Formats: sequence, C-alpha cells, structure tokens
Amino acid sequence: MCVKPNVIVQKNDEELMQLARHVTREYSEDIFDELSDQLLLLKLTFLPKLMQIRSVKELAELLLIRHSELSTSFSEIITACLLYLTFPVTVATAERSFSKLELIKSAFTHDDRYDDRFANRSSYRSSCVNAP
Repeated sequence: MCVKPNVIVQKNDEELMQLARHVTREYSEDIFDELSDQLLLLKLTFLPKLMQIRSVKELAELLLIRHSELSTSFSEIITACLLYLTFPVTVATAERSFSKLELIKSAFTHDDRYDDRFANRSSYRSSCVNAP
C-alpha cells in the first residue's frame, strides 16, 4: 500500500505515482486521482519526519492531529490511511469465520460416524412422518 511510511520514503517518485494510480483504480469510489500528487507533496514536505514514522497509524496521527491544519491538503492520503487501518480487521475476521466453517464442514464430511448418525436420524424422521 502506498501510504506505508517506509514505502513513501524508499520509492522514487515514478514508483510512488504508479502505486498511487493502482490504489486509485482499486478504490475509485473512495480515493481520487489527487492521491499521487499529495504523496509527492507529503514526501517533499515531511521527509525527515516520515523517516522516523513506523506505521500508517502514526502517519494518520501526523496528518490528523499534529498537523490538522494540513488535513485538507492531504485529504486523499488521510482517506487511504483510514481505509488501510480498517481493512485488515474486517478481512481477517471474515477469513477466520470461513476457515472455521471449512474445518467444521471437512470434519463432518470425513467422519463416517457422522454419516451413520445422520442416516439413522433421517430414516427415523421419515418413518415418523410416514407413520399412520
């Protein structure tokens, strides 16, 4: 992601612009084309501070709290930071849920005893329903 501080510091301007275009295409409803210009301006303006920042959360704090007067100048970066900070939790939660579901499903489909119990219950239920 192009809003990671180490990426902003390490990438040259062209690489940074490419990353920004990719993010802009991926999240076109949330992030606009100004992201690439804002990233270059951020790098030019805050390079010494960016070298000390270790996380996207710290970058968001820098722009939203310590330099809130600049938040309109870096609005697309702030939006990208907020998206980045919220995605991992929801994606991980969904992946864990599907993973647990797969474990349960595979446990039942590979368990012969479950098949026997299920078959017995099915025949019992059908005999109860068909009883006079």
